[in-house]
Parts: sequence; C-alpha cells; structure tokens
Amino acid sequence: MSVPAVDTSLDQATCARCGRVLPKNPKGGRPFRFCPDSADQPGTSCLELDKKDRAALERAGLGELVTAFRADRDALLAALAPVLGPLADLDRRLNQITQAAVGRAEQADDARLAAEAAQRDAERQATEAEQRAARAAQLRDEALAERDLAVQDEQQARREADAAITRAVEAEHRRGQAEGVAAEQRQALDAERERRAAAEAETERLRAQLDAQQQELTQVRGELVDAERRVGETGARALAAEAEIRAHDSEKAALQAQAARDADALAQARRDTEQARTAVTDLQQQLRAAEQQATTAHQEAEALRGELDAARSDTRRAAEELTRQVAAANARTAEAERRYDALVAALAGGGFTPAGPAVAGGR
Repeated sequence: MSVPAVDTSLDQATCARCGRVLPKNPKGGRPFRFCPDSADQPGTSCLELDKKDRAALERAGLGELVTAFRADRDALLAALAPVLGPLADLDRRLNQITQAAVGRAEQADDARLAAEAAQRDAERQATEAEQRAARAAQLRDEALAERDLAVQDEQQARREADAAITRAVEAEHRRGQAEGVAAEQRQALDAERERRAAAEAETERLRAQLDAQQQELTQVRGELVDAERRVGETGARALAAEAEIRAHDSEKAALQAQAARDADALAQARRDTEQARTAVTDLQQQLRAAEQQATTAHQEAEALRGELDAARSDTRRAAEELTRQVAAANARTAEAERRYDALVAALAGGGFTPAGPAVAGGR
C-alpha cells in the first residue's frame, strides 16, 4: 500500500482514508468523506478499502490501536493544522503500522488456510490409511479362507488316494484268489489227465489181451478145421478126434466166455474212457473258464493298477498344486499381514497437529 501525501489545506475536505482532497458532490447535499474512486485501486472506493483494512486489522487484533491512531491523527489535523511535520510523521507511522498489520493479517489468514488445508489433507490421508488397513485385513481374511480351503482340498485328495489304494489292494486280493482257483483247477486237470492216461493204458492192455485171445481163437478154429478134415480121413481116430473136439469145444466155450468177458471189459473201458474224456472236456472247459476268469481278473488288476497309478499321479499333482496354492496363500497372507502391520505402525507413529501463527502487535 502506497503512503499518500497528506494535504493540510483547511479549506478543502480530505478523504478519511487516503487524505487526498475530495471532489465536490455533483448532486449537492452532504459532502464526501471518502474518495469515490480510490487512486490506489481504481474502480474501488476508499470506503470499501477502509472497510477491508478495518476487517483485516480486527482479525489481527489491531483495530483499537489503529482507531486510536486515526483519532489522534484527526485531532492533530483539526487542532494542529500549523504543525504539519509531526502530523506527516504520525501519518507515515500510521500507514506503516497499517501496512504491517494488514500484511501480518494476510499472512495469518494464509497460514490459517494452509493449516486447515494441511489438517484436511492429514484427515484424508488418515481416512485412506484406515481404508487401506481395512482392505489389508479383508485380504488377510480372504487369504486365510483360501488357505483353509486348500487344506480341505488336500485332505480330500488324501482320502481319495487312500480309497484308491484300498481298491487296488482289494483288486490284488481278488487277483490272488482267482489265481489260486486257477491253480486248483489246473491241479484237478492234471490229476484227471493222469487218470485218463492210466485208463488208456489199461484199455490198451485189455485190447492187447483181446487180440491175443482172438489170435488164439483163430488158431483153435484152424486146428478144429484140420481135425474135422482128419475125421473123414481116418475112422480109427474118430473117438480120439471127437474127444479132442469136445475138449476143443469146451476150450472154445471157455475162450468164447473169456472173449465175452473181455468184450464187456473193453466196452466198460470204452465207457470209462468216454467218461474220462467227458470229464477231461469239462475240466478243460472249467480250465478255460478259470483261465478266462484269471485273464479277466488280471486285466481288472491291470486296469485297477493303471487307475491306481493315474490316481497316484493325480493325487501327486493335486498335492503339489495344493502345496503351491497353500504356499501362495501363505505368501499372500504374510504380505497382507506385513502391509497391515506397516499401516498400523504408520498410523501409530504418524499424525499432524497444526499450530496457529502468533501475531505480535504493539503501539
């Protein structure tokens, strides 16, 4: 603010603020007390500037002091018009005090506004910190929930792996049972084969005996033919021949009875052989069925072993994936807890306490 020169003319009215000579009121009536258009700020009256100055001085706590100075100045201007020097000094001092007071008031206003802005910024930062802390706590809770889910998934995978192992053990047990049944059936088949071989050997022996008896019977028949031929040649030998014939007939009957018995034995042997063959066929069918069952059981065991291997692989992969998920969840949890602790520490150790500026004034 510039310090105007004080006009000491007593026959002209001067501005109550700047001291310049007031123009006459073109409308007549009461004269002006303030410049209608201030030279300091064109377009603004000295009355408005005076009100602003008074308000600034009041905020600075210097209103009474300036009022007293102005009263002294007015008294000096009215009563001590010839004493221009002290009046000019007093006016300059008043202007200096006014300028200093207005400057301090403006600085105080700026400091107050800055303090309020800083306080609002601190409150905003505190609110954001609280929101970040709440978000960190939420992230920590979510990470803990994910970790719990990962642990549950791992336990479920372990239970499934145990169930798969149990199924594989049962399949191995069924396979062992099937192999035992197949072994028993093979043993029975071997025994039946041995019985069949013995029956065939007995049949061959009986057949050999029958062939020998048939050969002997053929020979006897030849001898009988020779005897009958010799009957016609010699009568003397008829009785002997007849006796021999009777003897041969008896022997023939015995041989025929033996042949009949041998034929019955052969038929029985053939029936036994057929029964043995039937039994062998049944045993072969049972063996094939047992082998098929064993093959099926082996295939089932192989399939179950494949399923077990696949289940083990899946379980291993699932366990590895769950381990990675648990590790990631733990890492996220640790990171969230670290951020939460850092925010809590920052909130506990930080803060802002604005201090109002001290304005000193003196007369």
